[in-house]
Amino acid sequence: AHHAHANMAPPSPPERRAKRQTRPPSKIQEEWGVDEQQLARALLASIKHQRRGSSTSVPECAVFHPTPDEFRDPLAYIKKISAEAAKAGIAKIVPPEGWKPAFNEEAGGGGIPFDTKLQCVNRLQEGLTFEEGKRYTRDSYKAMADEFSTQWLAAHPIVEEDVARVMCDKGYSRARATARAIEEEFWRVVETDTEQVRVEYGSDLDADVYGSGFAMLPYSTAGTAGGSGGGNTDDNIAGNNTDGNTAGGSGSKTAGDEGEEEEEEAEGVPHSWDFGELVDHPSNLLRVIGANIPGLTRPWLYFGMQFAAFCWHVEDHYLGSINYLHAGAPKTWYGVPASSADAFERAVRAVVPALMDAAPDLLYRLVTLVPPSVLTEHDVEVFQTLQVPGEFVVTWPRAYHAGFSQGYNVGEAVNFGTTDWVPMGRAAVDDYSNGTGKRNAIF
Repeated sequence: AHHAHANMAPPSPPERRAKRQTRPPSKIQEEWGVDEQQLARALLASIKHQRRGSSTSVPECAVFHPTPDEFRDPLAYIKKISAEAAKAGIAKIVPPEGWKPAFNEEAGGGGIPFDTKLQCVNRLQEGLTFEEGKRYTRDSYKAMADEFSTQWLAAHPIVEEDVARVMCDKGYSRARATARAIEEEFWRVVETDTEQVRVEYGSDLDADVYGSGFAMLPYSTAGTAGGSGGGNTDDNIAGNNTDGNTAGGSGSKTAGDEGEEEEEEAEGVPHSWDFGELVDHPSNLLRVIGANIPGLTRPWLYFGMQFAAFCWHVEDHYLGSINYLHAGAPKTWYGVPASSADAFERAVRAVVPALMDAAPDLLYRLVTLVPPSVLTEHDVEVFQTLQVPGEFVVTWPRAYHAGFSQGYNVGEAVNFGTTDWVPMGRAAVDDYSNGTGKRNAIF
């Protein structure tokens, strides 16, 4: 009614004129170009800014440095570190020197356009469904992402000031200080909602279509599993042949695939941590599904840019996941151990009750980001890690996780399920049928 000029009462008699000062200030609002909703949001943002806890100071998760011998078998190694690693829900694995998977520079670069999700970073706490972004090829996406980062830093000199301050105060390297400063910026945007920031995320791209980021290893060097792993070539990397299979792969192929196998052998042999191979690993129960499910039994490729986020979620069927950063800028991760999953869900209900009432399956939609600082206030254990290219991040069954990219990057991910996962898998199906946010099982 503030703008209903036509319905305003005629002028009052002169002796009552002073009262007119209390009328709705629609004229002032027009002149200022500010509406009440914007004003309310700005005031709320200011209050939020003063009250903000620090989301960047949550503890680090464990980081593991396997020996070349341990690194040969991915799922055996993950099982070995599980007891300690699962305490944070997520863990980082740094390959031994000389054992880092080589990057397939062709990944996503065949000129095939891909869809993106448009994310309004300043409104990630509101649980809004992401709109469709533009379609890009890998090269046009990289150009857009790099341009965004350049412009952001130019328009926000405080980032560079923060980098210098963190280097001085904490003795961080420039790279680490930059990551911390960008992390501070990310949460400032998310939590205060004082400026509109829109980014596009190229997520969930089928590696069978766009190409895997894992390069094949030259057949001549790949078979020599063993040694110190200290070489600077691709020697000693394809140590997945410990079960006696030849370079053709996992031994699960049928006779009809022989032609394909010969072609593969000509290309080389896959790295033991190549996600295309993991589904056929003897310890991975997903190999018995038979269904070819992108993202679950087939790897997904991800193109990220500064502030492009993956919101809080657990994997389908509470599976574990392995995530590798092939190239580009680092990725910041946050994890909640399975032991805190119920506390996490209670906290989200307490923080955004209206959202949870309106959409009980909100956490299955991957559209909501509650800041780590808010979760810790609700007694939820939250951990973080910074993943740089050449490092793996593993998430454990029913471990909620979230994060964002610090700039243009290329990642890849796949799910896995070992015998340790089975009780969680049963619980997931239970929760899907009886829980608050009902959903269908995938297998």
